[in-house]
Amino acid sequence: MKIVQLEAKAIHTRRGFEHFWKVMQEFNRQGQSFSVDDILAKSDQDQVRNIRDLVSRLLKSGHLAEVSADSPKRFMIARNEPFVPRVRRDGTIAPVKQDHIWAAIRMQRQWFTVQDIFIFTQHSDAPPTEQSIASYVTRLKLSGYLSVQADPRKVKPTRYFLKPSMNTGPRAPRVIRSEGIYDPNKQQVMGLLSARELQS
Repeated sequence: MKIVQLEAKAIHTRRGFEHFWKVMQEFNRQGQSFSVDDILAKSDQDQVRNIRDLVSRLLKSGHLAEVSADSPKRFMIARNEPFVPRVRRDGTIAPVKQDHIWAAIRMQRQWFTVQDIFIFTQHSDAPPTEQSIASYVTRLKLSGYLSVQADPRKVKPTRYFLKPSMNTGPRAPRVIRSEGIYDPNKQQVMGLLSARELQS
């Protein structure tokens, strides 16, 4: 078996839904309302469209309430949750399949295969497909989370092991529209390209 070690560069970021939600929570703790511009002031300056997208989703889902219709409109959190709500654009709650995959990976105490994780997650409320597990595992591998044990003859399935140093916490690292992963536990992009989080 060939063991492959992959390294990834971490990038601190002030973008992504997780970051925007944390900014909203900061205002909430201070008893203050906030506008899109207030969130933008604490974020990367090219993120206004993504901030508006999240605010729109959270208004439809009932997590935010509009408290002033004057320009600029101001909002407050109506339903607070520890982590950013996974909400589709129509306001419905999205399944959290990556959370189930990440939790299953963290529970492994030995080398595992994609099939092992598939079997482990089938009793969850949103069971992922084997293909989606393989895709997520590949992203984790490329972002430096996993050690890899590959069969050079390609007879046996590739095996993986979560590096202890990359067991960063319970919140699932999220695939972004690049070759990287956003880790909400570390608030870092584990990759080199732009951080546009995948949202359904």
